[in-house]
Amino acid sequence: MAKTLVTIASIGSGVAVLACLFTVGYIFNDINSFYDDVIDTMTEFKFNEQQAWNSMMKPTDVFGRIKRGINKRNAQCNYKAETFE
Repeated sequence: MAKTLVTIASIGSGVAVLACLFTVGYIFNDINSFYDDVIDTMTEFKFNEQQAWNSMMKPTDVFGRIKRGINKRNAQCNYKAETFE
């Protein structure tokens, strides 16, 4: 009787271990799929964000003229060094 009980317990624990290994593999695969989806979504978001930012920063003018002050950051001073001596 004891030998039969030990055999049943061993078979049961073996089945439980195999079920746990299968579950770990399934969870690992699910996490990797989720990671890939998040990376794809973030790449798409970054592309859309860059397009939106570039469209906001592009100077647009309906009449084809240059707006005053648009290039203030790129402006250079045209002074002579001798002026301040």
